[in-house]
Amino acid sequence: MFEITILSLTLIIITVFGLLVVAFKRGEIFDLGWALAILVSYYSAFLATKSNYLGLTLILILVWAVKLLTVIFFRIFHFEQDFRYKDIKNHILAGLFQWVSAVIFALPVLLDTRNPGVFRAVFWISYTVAAIALVLNSISDFQLLSHRLKGNKTFLASGMWRLCRYPNYFFELVFWFSISISLVNSNQEFFSLLLPIYLYLILRYFSGIAPQERRRLEKYGEEYKLYCNEVPLLFPFLRFK
Repeated sequence: MFEITILSLTLIIITVFGLLVVAFKRGEIFDLGWALAILVSYYSAFLATKSNYLGLTLILILVWAVKLLTVIFFRIFHFEQDFRYKDIKNHILAGLFQWVSAVIFALPVLLDTRNPGVFRAVFWISYTVAAIALVLNSISDFQLLSHRLKGNKTFLASGMWRLCRYPNYFFELVFWFSISISLVNSNQEFFSLLLPIYLYLILRYFSGIAPQERRRLEKYGEEYKLYCNEVPLLFPFLRFK
């Protein structure tokens, strides 16, 4: 029954924000609905279980959601629409993708509500890593936002952005991987690792890195190629192209 509730809530939220996308013609609004749907999922799970561990996890999810919503609002009100959203022509399919993504991100709590509890040592280690990753992810995002608000015309290559070309994505991956591990309480709950695997594939090959790399190479040319030769793509200190 709880799973039906989550599926229904996330569907309603994504549908409402999908209508706002059509009304205001800003694709970033989809991400507002996606973040809110995830937050509602974790909050609903906490209400259903009253788990202290899930309550602590909810705090991190709340901070993550507030940070993401803040960044998106700045993008909507201060910049042109992200080029990755300009090609959204079928809002139904885009909304379906957002809904499926919200459900996958809710996997850890969907599994946890079936068998509440955690491995304590694993929880505290993973929780600490998730908290650190969230801080570093936030720093990366706000460094990029500050760079753009100052009107800089070149790509950001300082601060966290010297570690790799997409530190915000890297720490996002670490954050959700740690959240997935922290709530594991049985062998079946390792299915929650589908979340970071899914996130990696989406960020690396679909809506994250792939289109941005093509855009940056077109826009900055040789200057960006030199940066690519010096700075890893996603994983700091690993020379993967």
